[in-house]
Amino acid sequence: MVISAYGFLQNLLRFIQTQSIAIPLVVFSVVPLGIHFGIVYSLVNKKSVDYKGAPMAASISI
Repeated sequence: MVISAYGFLQNLLRFIQTQSIAIPLVVFSVVPLGIHFGIVYSLVNKKSVDYKGAPMAASISI
């Protein structure tokens, strides 16, 4: 399932790049990055899982 979704995403990204449309690519890159940083910060600094929070956040964000 993930590989088929990735294949669809790559086709969509190539189409958008050929049309010289940059804003959706930036938004779809920055929003998940912000969500990932929020998850990492909350798991590492705010919860009691400490250093185990970083790998947990990586597995959640994927």
